[in-house]
Amino acid sequence: MRPFVYRVPRFDAFTLQRDEVASTHLFPLHRLLLGDGRGTFPYPYAGRDWTLPCVDLDGVRLWGLTLRIVDDLLDRMDGDGIGLDRRAAG
Repeated sequence: MRPFVYRVPRFDAFTLQRDEVASTHLFPLHRLLLGDGRGTFPYPYAGRDWTLPCVDLDGVRLWGLTLRIVDDLLDRMDGDGIGLDRRAAG
């Protein structure tokens, strides 16, 4: 998997290939950079209870590989840490 990031002057709409993409969500980068919605959630797996990092914004939860990709991008943008270590700018 290779994530790609693009800057576009204007966004109209996505045309999704439903066999490859389940859903898309748009969030302003400043909310992600500020650490809005950062937290954890319980995740039972293989007979154990895990506590995993997440971002909950506008009824959508980012977690797992998606969150790791987003965190890598955010850290490359501002160097303020990733995951639960993301610090508010200022």
